Amino acid sequence: NIEFFYRPSTGLGGDMIYYNPPWVGIIDISGHGIAAALVSMLIRTTLDTIIAFDPPLQGLPFLLENELKKFSLQSIYLTGIIGQLSEDVYRFVNMGHPSPINVTKKTLIETKNVIPVGFGFSEEYDESAIHTYNLNDGNLLLYTDGLTEMKTKSGMLTTQGLLNIISPNDTTSTIYLKTLHLRASGLQEDDITMVLFKK
Repeated sequence: NIEFFYRPSTGLGGDMIYYNPPWVGIIDISGHGIAAALVSMLIRTTLDTIIAFDPPLQGLPFLLENELKKFSLQSIYLTGIIGQLSEDVYRFVNMGHPSPINVTKKTLIETKNVIPVGFGFSEEYDESAIHTYNLNDGNLLLYTDGLTEMKTKSGMLTTQGLLNIISPNDTTSTIYLKTLHLRASGLQEDDITMVLFKK
């Protein structure tokens, strides 16, 4: 019961959905277009390699940071939420990414964010970096900032604006269509990616 939604601003983009059960996540790479898409392919391969060794969840940001140092990516960083889904429970780490939303209750899930990967400051975090969400509490939406930073006729949509327009039974497609009605122009300026966990 997971919905995935991906709309790049151009033919290719830097947003990435990571799905390697039980691992599920969403990643937003700095930049746009072909360069960001190439970096996302590198990150996907790197994550696959790390996860093959069954690392502790809280260790993933530090391990990813160390692997990416080998490639000397200049001024490239990423935010993201990645975790493991086991039955109705999603345990995840937030790497400087927008906080998830409980769509059913129309509330923001406040998370303790660790540092985005790519700045060289990731640490060996302890288990306090892990968040646990039970889907019995409501459907959970992960999204990239292309959604909340969308320009509307009255300014940026913002997280509060997103909370105002969503409904408990929304899908990723209906959320996207609602934002289309608010958009100031026909152009989508940033990639928009969503992952919706449903009970």
